[in-house]
Amino acid sequence: QEISLKDRLMAAKNSLDELRGIFDLTDKESKLKEINLELENPEVWQDQEQAKILNKEKSFLEKILILYSELTSNVNDLIELEAISSDSEIEDLSDEVVNLESQLKELEFERM
Repeated sequence: QEISLKDRLMAAKNSLDELRGIFDLTDKESKLKEINLELENPEVWQDQEQAKILNKEKSFLEKILILYSELTSNVNDLIELEAISSDSEIEDLSDEVVNLESQLKELEFERM
């Protein structure tokens, strides 16, 4: 039996909530702020290897945080749209949900 669009969206929302804890996003946000402050210090740039490591970590943290933020926004938008959509419009939303589920898998892969 096919899972309803609403159930798929709620499952995606639940997965995002779980990932927030698994990724400890609050800690990642704090770490990103620390790195940005370090990179503002001109002395950090004296050690190119250290600056390179910090920039790499910064890029990784930004990627995770941006992807999580975009997915959360998309899930919430789609939940709202699903609630007010007609049956024919829900079919159109299905493609969006498939895309969302694909992005969610990408985020889940990042935790490995």
